[in-house]
Amino acid sequence: MPCRALIFDFNGTISDDERIMYGVISGLFAEHGRPLTRRKYIDHLAGLSDEAIVHGWLGERPDLPQ
Repeated sequence: MPCRALIFDFNGTISDDERIMYGVISGLFAEHGRPLTRRKYIDHLAGLSDEAIVHGWLGERPDLPQ
């Protein structure tokens, strides 16, 4: 039978992966001197693209990929 539909998951629609995403980026941000609380992540960054999360929290920095 041919496929009639596809389901795409956008962080939390089907799977609860925001907690995993927070765990990864909070560690990375702490290494760059900008610790991130879970509350600030949820309020300001959850659901954004990876690039928007990085630049939104760390700002424009020459040591980060553009």
